[in-house]
Amino acid sequence: WCQYASSSAPQTDYGWRGKYGADIPYTVTDTTEYKLVYKLVRYGKNNSVNSLGTDSGIAFKLFNYSGDNDETGINANGLFNYFTFRDSSKTIPTTINQNTDADGFTENRAKVLPNLEQGYPVFNCQGYCTNASLGYLFGASTNPNGTSPVGVTSYNPSNTLLQKETIDGVEYYYYDSNRNAVDYDTENNRFMVRNYVERSKTLSSYPTETDRYEFIPFNYLNNSGEVITIPETGFTYNYESEEIDHWFGMSMEFSFYMPKNGTINGSDMIFSFSGDDDVWVFVDDVLVLDLGGTHGAVDGTINFKTGEVSGYLNWNELEGTPNTTNIYEAYSKSNSADKVTWNETNTTFDDYTLHTVKFFYLERGAAISNCKIRFNIPVLPSGSLSVQKQFDGVDEYDDSYEFMLYDVTSGVPASNTKYVIGDTEAFTDINGKFNLKTGEVATFILTNYHKYYVAEINTGNHAVTKSCILNGNPCASINETNEFLMEPDSTHQVVFTNQVKKFNLKVSKIAYSDSQDETFEFKISLKNKDGNVIEIPNNINVTNNYEIDNTNGIITYNLKNEESITINDIPINTVVNLKETQHDGYQTVIKAGDIELSNSDTYEFVLDSNKDITVHNIPGVMLPETGGSGIWPYLFLGTTLIIISFKYGYKYLFDMKEGG
Repeated sequence: WCQYASSSAPQTDYGWRGKYGADIPYTVTDTTEYKLVYKLVRYGKNNSVNSLGTDSGIAFKLFNYSGDNDETGINANGLFNYFTFRDSSKTIPTTINQNTDADGFTENRAKVLPNLEQGYPVFNCQGYCTNASLGYLFGASTNPNGTSPVGVTSYNPSNTLLQKETIDGVEYYYYDSNRNAVDYDTENNRFMVRNYVERSKTLSSYPTETDRYEFIPFNYLNNSGEVITIPETGFTYNYESEEIDHWFGMSMEFSFYMPKNGTINGSDMIFSFSGDDDVWVFVDDVLVLDLGGTHGAVDGTINFKTGEVSGYLNWNELEGTPNTTNIYEAYSKSNSADKVTWNETNTTFDDYTLHTVKFFYLERGAAISNCKIRFNIPVLPSGSLSVQKQFDGVDEYDDSYEFMLYDVTSGVPASNTKYVIGDTEAFTDINGKFNLKTGEVATFILTNYHKYYVAEINTGNHAVTKSCILNGNPCASINETNEFLMEPDSTHQVVFTNQVKKFNLKVSKIAYSDSQDETFEFKISLKNKDGNVIEIPNNINVTNNYEIDNTNGIITYNLKNEESITINDIPINTVVNLKETQHDGYQTVIKAGDIELSNSDTYEFVLDSNKDITVHNIPGVMLPETGGSGIWPYLFLGTTLIIISFKYGYKYLFDMKEGG
């Protein structure tokens, strides 16, 4: 191969050169530089490793493109030349999709819109032509011309490229062409991932360049060509006598739940890619990571804990410059921010939300191809049911919630059925019951073509079920899903959201006062069982104005005779402190059910049910001191002393205690 490297070269539609249709002559000067590359290709079908199957929940598709410029080639599909992504009429300026890299080579960037349409990226013509789907490159049934695609051979592999490895207790999915070569076995429709690498080595023209490891799945050889041995490795290779196939595409798709705080066993959840050429990663059909272009190896990463995205971001109009943004910004630019829920800082997804990753890859550089995919995202397997427990707010009790899985087709609970929580296997009991704590997800592989439903049957003493969602839609009831059918490739997601039990506190005022306009001041403070402040709920009914101090968890208010305040939605087991802070000249009697506190202005209790409290204010009555003088009308009735006040016209009843 010969790569033209002069920065003063005339602009063409081809950029980096390999064999692509007819060769194009260049003018050679004394200053022209060339890079010569030879290819080393492995020989034989042995030395493969096991990669994950499609039952992992990760689906790959692979596409091989014909590079011919005639009516049967990839460029016969409509507007775009595959290498440059310029339209065939050349009405798009050369510079719109081009940048120049550090070596002086032209980088042909393919700009795409920030949202998928019908599941495929859309080329952004930026006003120079009509935006058109790139779906014909990734398995769509039509091309921009409206006819069936030509020059594309599509494959649906029965396995994936990916292996798993555990690093510091965290499990990663990965493929790395620096570690494993790959062939595509078209006869058995599967990837053959090798335990060795495939290399391209530059010649003495560029002595400082290192070896390049190749990702070329369509260059498997069937014992043809010249067999050579590489001295430094001892491997035997079959030298390819025909052009190396650098014209192909690939897609990958999977679903996942956002873990709590975006971490997996204490490590940030990430998706990363390094390689060439075009890579677009869409989450929920929104372009989040953009590495579009015919370029050398570049890196891009999505950090789901922080929301940070680093890479080439076409939707941010950054021409070939690595930059950092966040997931929320990507959704905002695509007008999709309201389609998902976000964390408190609006940078990344809220805990336990469901999302889908769609990854699109093109190799169109005609020189070097490399690929590294790595992520620790907990993928939902295909043909599965996942049941997730969420909690609205903070679940302080770390309780376990009880569920039942019912096999409708068999007419019995799904007993002794295996499920997985993280890396732990468990089984339902004889009654189809299983337990989850907040944040846990149980994943089942169930019997195909059976119908099931899931019910939450016990929420413990401190919680209630707030909502139930099945496959993104509300369930038939809060505590039970609709029936659903398990099919080989179906994935069902159930999310039960609980909230702490909440109760209402009502405080009423009875004042035996000369003036009905006289007011009495109260303060109520709320704390949890550990003594931490609880925010005062907003759901308050009161006649007069009130003030809230959420720093200290205190509400201050005033009540007149026969007025009341009701604070709704106070969490169960909240420690409530009620204090009448202003009642000059009055005694206070607090009554709550069977409890009566005489001559006390403070009542502290743990709220475990709806509470109705009445605070009586009685004008101060002074009995004569022992031996003193003065006459007060009184009457004994059993053990009750009735003191009659002529001034106020009320009778005040005091229970005579022993020794009183």
